Amino acid sequence: MWAKPIRAHATASFSATLNLGTDLFAASGELTPDHYYSDTTMNVLSGRKRMLIAGMFEFKGSKVEISPYIIGELVRETGVIAIGYASEVRVHPVQIDAFRSAMEDATAPTKADLDAVRSMSEAEVKTALAEIIGEVFVPKDWGGEKSDLQTNRLTIGGQPVSAAFLLKGPAVRGEMHPANLGKRGDQLIRAFDEPVQLIVVQHCDKIANTVVRQAEALAYDPRNPRRYCIIDGAETAIILKAHGKLKGVSEPAKKRNRKS
Repeated sequence: MWAKPIRAHATASFSATLNLGTDLFAASGELTPDHYYSDTTMNVLSGRKRMLIAGMFEFKGSKVEISPYIIGELVRETGVIAIGYASEVRVHPVQIDAFRSAMEDATAPTKADLDAVRSMSEAEVKTALAEIIGEVFVPKDWGGEKSDLQTNRLTIGGQPVSAAFLLKGPAVRGEMHPANLGKRGDQLIRAFDEPVQLIVVQHCDKIANTVVRQAEALAYDPRNPRRYCIIDGAETAIILKAHGKLKGVSEPAKKRNRKS
């Protein structure tokens, strides 16, 4: 990666907000390239982007001073094209084989559909999703759980994927934020401790971008990289309705005709 020198004494400054559990830290720093060589163009590093930083992190209260050694984007080679890891770490529901037909044929859920999802208990959604993906072992909820449902029966593009589901029902009202995930806001962190390849976060309503960012950051762990999937209330309604499991709402006629 390192090939030609960049302009001497030029610095790359950066700032970001780090979400670690329930704590927020204001991070900032500069990369001084006096003793470095790089072929990374300035337009790659400039602007509002998510980059990976390897360096020294010094915590001072709610602030973090970073002395970076390397700033860049994690990529993998696919022939002659390098693809950013960020484009692969997130799995969308339509990519999961068990949900694909529902998502591909979907129209926007109605208000009645959304209300129906919000009226379903977390246990009802868990049972419905387990039936859809063919998981026969559905655990009961208990206080020390890291996730609500584990399965080895998911496939993505025909390839088996182990997964853990973190489900949030109507007990969390409205938009879900990191603080809603467990009493200490660390349930998503604990979910990523599960020995699986994919973490699925589901809620009966909207899911805040802070939850998505936290899931992405946890998936980037170089010691044990994982993938994550976000399923909000609208997508939950689509999936459950397509399989006739949305409480109080009939299965779409299109789907019934396919079964006849």
